[in-house]
Amino acid sequence: MKRCYGILLCCSIAAPGHFFCTTVDVAGGSSSTDNGKVVGMICREDGLPALNTQVSLRPADFDPYRDTGAPRIDTTDSAGEYEFGRLAPGAYSIEAVAIDSRTRALINPVIIDSAITYATAALLAEPGALKVQVHNGCDAAQCYVYVPGTSLYGEVHEGLGFIDSVPAGIIPAVYYADLTDPTDIHTVTTGITLSAGAVRMIADYSRWDHSKRIVLNTTQSGAGIANNIYDFPVLVRLSDADIDFTQARRDGGDLRFKKPDDTPLPYEIERWDAADRKAEIWVKVDTVYGNDSTHFFTMYWGHPTAVSESNGASVFDTVKGFQGVWHLAEEGDGNALDATANGYHGTPYNITAAASVAGAVGAAREFNGSSSYIAMPNTAASRLDFPQDGIYSMSLWAYADTIDTLWRAIAG
Repeated sequence: MKRCYGILLCCSIAAPGHFFCTTVDVAGGSSSTDNGKVVGMICREDGLPALNTQVSLRPADFDPYRDTGAPRIDTTDSAGEYEFGRLAPGAYSIEAVAIDSRTRALINPVIIDSAITYATAALLAEPGALKVQVHNGCDAAQCYVYVPGTSLYGEVHEGLGFIDSVPAGIIPAVYYADLTDPTDIHTVTTGITLSAGAVRMIADYSRWDHSKRIVLNTTQSGAGIANNIYDFPVLVRLSDADIDFTQARRDGGDLRFKKPDDTPLPYEIERWDAADRKAEIWVKVDTVYGNDSTHFFTMYWGHPTAVSESNGASVFDTVKGFQGVWHLAEEGDGNALDATANGYHGTPYNITAAASVAGAVGAAREFNGSSSYIAMPNTAASRLDFPQDGIYSMSLWAYADTIDTLWRAIAG
């Protein structure tokens, strides 16, 4: 029984319907214009040949939105094989789709520089999707995103482009383009991996003028964390030694963060004080690696028309266990806002201080130590009503003017 191996090169031999696989580069012989040929094989998810699969061939730089040329199309035979002839030398892309199962595969690039080129065997899989963040202000009448060399593109709505039915595997590149300017094409990312059935978010910050790496040092010379921590809100403190505040918007609204693989990171600005050149931002990092000094994410700023994406609910996610987060940075008798999606906003009582005070993280509230407090309504009937002997955690920063021998309630 024939089987396909996606990491090998497959090529036909003399006997009809038979093939062998090899890792040796078997392409050879010089090619004149338009006499190149590419031969390949498409395989099902179980490794068997995929028959009756539609295979399309396009130039590797094909723009599915702007370019109008029709692709070359073939259908795999009973051995899962396809063939395209009369090809000029150059780079091509091969896209395959099984009409019955809607599984897909992509081979890009395929370089034609000889009489016969044997393409890497491709495995069909459930496709995924890409969500692409681009600069704010773009809409479907102006901007789109696409995978070059394929039929895959998506229009941009409110700064977000969506590309559906993307073959799983390594995607060579994702581009962002502006219809009003044919030369305005940006590379969002290159060489990303998309898992079968996954929806992956990537971001284009090529229009941001400034960037800086934020390194997470968890070795003994840094935070001293031995094990990995997941979905953790990392506090980023900024001063004029870290960033030129005049390069950013006055409210920090153009701030962005993303991982090295171009995945954007949710964040919340707790304080952005451009005048005093101080800021504290919470950034949700999916994995903080223990005992590591090389892991980093990148901060971007310098886009005057960008709209703020600061969002406490996305950082302090209730699905990840956060049920109430109060930064207590409000002034006077202003309500204490809950950063989570639960919205358990606190009501202050007997707080007479007109202004906030300096805290461990940004601004804080000041209490008189006897009658002033903040009540969080509706929490008694919520997940915050922990049972007797229940398991939960509570953390806070508190500064006492004096410490005595009496019991003092801080939170309850």
